[in-house]
Amino acid sequence: MNLLWIKETQTRIGMFAVLLTMLGLYGCGGSDGSPDADPKLADADAKLAPYYTQAISWHDCSSGNFQGLDEDLLYQLSSRTRCASVMVPLDYDDISKGNASIGILKVSAGRSAGTLGAIWTNPGGPGESGLNMPLGLSKLWLLGNSANPLGEKFLRLTDAYDVIGFDPRGVGSSVQLVCSSNATAGFIPFTDRSAATINAQMKGDRDVASACGGTPLTPYINTEYTARDMEVIRVALGYDKLNYYGASYGTALGARYASLFPDHTGRMILDSVMDINLPISEYAPGQAPAFQKILDGIVAPYVAARNDVFGLGTNAEGVKNIARTGPAWLTSWLGHSLPSWLYSQSMIEFLVAHLAAAKGINSLLAANPTISPNDLQTAVDTLQFFPQGNRAAESIARQAAVNAVGSYRAFLSGATQLQSFNGTFRSVTCNDGPLTHHDQQYWIDLGNLLAQSAPLIGGRYSSQPCLYWPFTPRRLPTFGRASTLPILLLHNENDGATPLSGARATAAVLKGSRLVVQDMTYNHGAAYTGSPCVNGYMADYLLQGTLPQGNVTCAGNGLPAELKTMDLVSKFARGGAAIKANPNDMYSDSIQAEKVLQKLRDMIR
Repeated sequence: MNLLWIKETQTRIGMFAVLLTMLGLYGCGGSDGSPDADPKLADADAKLAPYYTQAISWHDCSSGNFQGLDEDLLYQLSSRTRCASVMVPLDYDDISKGNASIGILKVSAGRSAGTLGAIWTNPGGPGESGLNMPLGLSKLWLLGNSANPLGEKFLRLTDAYDVIGFDPRGVGSSVQLVCSSNATAGFIPFTDRSAATINAQMKGDRDVASACGGTPLTPYINTEYTARDMEVIRVALGYDKLNYYGASYGTALGARYASLFPDHTGRMILDSVMDINLPISEYAPGQAPAFQKILDGIVAPYVAARNDVFGLGTNAEGVKNIARTGPAWLTSWLGHSLPSWLYSQSMIEFLVAHLAAAKGINSLLAANPTISPNDLQTAVDTLQFFPQGNRAAESIARQAAVNAVGSYRAFLSGATQLQSFNGTFRSVTCNDGPLTHHDQQYWIDLGNLLAQSAPLIGGRYSSQPCLYWPFTPRRLPTFGRASTLPILLLHNENDGATPLSGARATAAVLKGSRLVVQDMTYNHGAAYTGSPCVNGYMADYLLQGTLPQGNVTCAGNGLPAELKTMDLVSKFARGGAAIKANPNDMYSDSIQAEKVLQKLRDMIR
């Protein structure tokens, strides 16, 4: 899960601001040429028959709301790729309120004969577009090496499965949600635990809740309705079962679908598994100690052991303290920035570049604590960040420093217009179920506690917009109907966004599942680390429906021991293989495969 805070990163500048489209009372199409309604549907679902029998009009994805697909991924797949819009009820509790449009993309199986149906995909969020993931997954399978047993299975998968992605309600090519506001908000230095900071956090929470509260679409954006949308799409497209790959928040969505429609659930893979026992609104604080563990326990010792490369000192404590040292605006900037790079160990150089930028800025502030932003920017331009003077490494560190100075300006300027944010994320988070803790003081105390034990991002969690949410949340789900389904769970040992403890808790609820854990690795998305072990279990399950006899552990790879130089050129191009799990055996082109793997890792949020 990107998840349960809104990430502010240099790779994704800003927060997914979108224009609110008309909901539109569209009429569903007729039944000519469309599949019959599933005879197993309960009588209560008869009211949905017009949606189940609607005609789906497939078209080229280059037009309308479907523009902006990843062209690199679309290459070689364009002849197999089509897009469409599916009508679903706006409100499943009262379909008289009208319809919403859901954008879908399908990569057809390479061979129509012997197809295993379709596999739905979801990259997480909530609030992320799902249209590029089927392209990435299909292209990765297409790169299978026919001379290798696992590579040959990849080729069989791309021949056997249609792969479907969709924009969940509120996102992209589907009916869109934006929570807009004229309220003002300044840069909040959350590492400072003063009353002023906490009051600013609470004001921001009220402003966010008010912004979403003024949007008529908001109460209909939730996980339950998205899962029901998936069922409408399944029936309308004529598939007997819904096979599924979901990552991060997509694991909660998949589990919800399985609990609602166990008889229609096919082969389901949940990767980077959330703890489905927790309300989504209360999930995020568990990320603070998980990311802190990666930074302090894995990254800092690794960087300190390679001072000749990174130049951040030979002492792990000193490296850890870079993110704890300096004014609150600077440590808060790092808290916003570093989690992006802690998502994947393939981004280690980018992470270190941000630490180097912070260290350099701190040295300037030590000499002149009251320096102006303009003078700080001028001084930053004179710094050399790395001992080897690598141009690419210097470039990314310098850009990080520029971003930090921008945060300094925002901090000094005070109130500005409320930053745009992902309304779908906030709506799902607060609509999905009631808070367990309704007392503002609980969240203040939690943020203060986490700021001590996990200072990188812990102070953020005094913020809780759901305390002020104006809509009645849905009831929390139960998963008894999904408990015996044979679901495959994938996870990495160290995952800051979805900690392993949550995956184990979910496995205990989904008793028919099997959990595959890749050790040593810190990544979000176990399927895309290049592991033959993890991918072998995934391929066998999708091709044959076979699960491991019990929960298993795959040997993973830590950070590369052989790293001798800061080489960011290949990273900028998404080229070099950062995680070397012998991909040459699996893929016919290891360089292209690593590019696709990196794109897939970037999608998972």
